[in-house]
Amino acid sequence: MGVRAKFEELDKHIENLKGLDDKAREELNDNIAGVLESSTVQRFEEEHDPDGKKWKPNLRGGRVLTLHGYLCGSIIGQATKDYAEVGSAMVYAAIHQYGGTIKAKVKNFLKFNVGGRWASKKAVTIPARPYLGLSKQDEADICREVENFLNGALS
Repeated sequence: MGVRAKFEELDKHIENLKGLDDKAREELNDNIAGVLESSTVQRFEEEHDPDGKKWKPNLRGGRVLTLHGYLCGSIIGQATKDYAEVGSAMVYAAIHQYGGTIKAKVKNFLKFNVGGRWASKKAVTIPARPYLGLSKQDEADICREVENFLNGALS
């Protein structure tokens, strides 16, 4: 699951971007993917969504979405000449991004440890804790990245 970057704010740069060859466009998009990857990882550190809203605390206590750090560690940016994207290939990435209910499928109950005690539930609702997305700061950083890239490419 991932998010791709496309921005109306970059319209003023479109003519200059059209003049870039495929290699340069891919390099620029790779830079943009790096910006998105960094800001996404920072959200795990600060525990908030792209709009700055704090994530709902978890029941076990401690840091949210970072028990072992696998989800944060799986965040990767990718780019082609046509787009920049950031996302995670973890199977549970979407449930944390969008929220939802997990139901027992193989056995009658889900079993998990909460506060040192085992709990059994037929279903568990995971609240949405968006970590992917574009903040206003991301948009500003990407616009600055495009301007810097174009200034370097055109000089």
